[in-house]
Amino acid sequence: MSGRVGRRTSLVPWAVALGLLAGTGVAVTVVVLQHSPKIGTADLGDATDCMSQGDLDCAEADFRAWLIKHPDDPGASSMMAISLSRDGKDKEALPYFKHAIAVGVRTYDFYETYATSLRKVGDIDDAIPMDQAALALRPSLNRIRATLADELASLGRGAEALKLLQDYDKDVVANYGHPVFTAQIAKIQAEMGTAATNRTP
Repeated sequence: MSGRVGRRTSLVPWAVALGLLAGTGVAVTVVVLQHSPKIGTADLGDATDCMSQGDLDCAEADFRAWLIKHPDDPGASSMMAISLSRDGKDKEALPYFKHAIAVGVRTYDFYETYATSLRKVGDIDDAIPMDQAALALRPSLNRIRATLADELASLGRGAEALKLLQDYDKDVVANYGHPVFTAQIAKIQAEMGTAATNRTP
């Protein structure tokens, strides 16, 4: 759980470096240890405890240790990716997201978080299919629909963005009487109008 003492540090990736630098002093060894990845307890219970308490460094260390022994565990791969994403380590998270998909992870929150990391590193093209996959699993989640529409509009696909929002609002109005995306639709329409004006010779 969070706050445990005596967290281990992996020396395996650094064994060669330490061997080559033997005799150069304690300071070099300390620097190497400070920059090596932490390895936790290889206990999924500990990892989830850490994550639930918001101790993402602890969670990542435990998930990393578990995945060394069980590299194709879909749940652990997914949670490792999500933890890194929540921790702002989006580039580091991307290989874990890709691997999690390869081993069969298919949940809306996974896809949504994957899209968030892709968006944060500037890869909107690849974020879109992840948000589409998330929305297919949870079509009632307005935040995903709104984000996806903004992504599409940002790439000049405003017509697709409008259809995504207008079709949903049409159904909502028919069943409940109140549209959801009026403001966002107006914003995208205004942006499309400005873009068209700017293209006029």
